[in-house]
Amino acid sequence: MFDVRSGTLELWGGASAIWSHTSGSGFVSTVTPDYEGGRARVELGLDHAFSTNRRFSASTFYDGIGADGFESYGLSLGYEMSF
Repeated sequence: MFDVRSGTLELWGGASAIWSHTSGSGFVSTVTPDYEGGRARVELGLDHAFSTNRRFSASTFYDGIGADGFESYGLSLGYEMSF
């Protein structure tokens, strides 16, 4: 956590590894194909507290590193004000 001119700033991040295995027969195999493999996901974010009653947050992720045919990503923004 860093003190900045307008409050505090916290930066965070992480990485995770995922291994999954799916299989099925009949109708299930048409909806969820057989799969076995691994992939990686990374996340980055920040939280900025302007004061005790105002806070801004932002985070992003990318999932699918090392997996052919799979990709997922997202962005989240938030603002909180209490009174």
